[in-house]
Amino acid sequence: MNLRSKLNALVPLLTEHRFQFNRNHFVYRRLNSHISVRNALVHPKPFEHDFPVSHEVHPLGYPVLDGYVEVADDLTLGKVKEFGPLEYHEALEKLDKWFFKRLPDHISKVAMLVANKHA
Repeated sequence: MNLRSKLNALVPLLTEHRFQFNRNHFVYRRLNSHISVRNALVHPKPFEHDFPVSHEVHPLGYPVLDGYVEVADDLTLGKVKEFGPLEYHEALEKLDKWFFKRLPDHISKVAMLVANKHA
């Protein structure tokens, strides 16, 4: 079972299938994005960019590709544009505070959860 499937199964399993994540809630969207960032970092895939060739020449004689340095310096492979580290941290804190610390008796009013239609 992959990490995203585990996240989706977490709430139904721990609430005896009474609740599931509200997939439009900001916490769920950030957690889902966090999984994508993790997957991109752990399982990188090659990607292609078109870089215009500059009129400058590198001291070693190679052509200079405009914009290459910015792309090469982004270790998140573009994922940092979705949410920042503090936003991911906040989502994990909210999951702990709003879900785990309210189990089992005080979760009916948590906005990041919705009643499970299949229960």
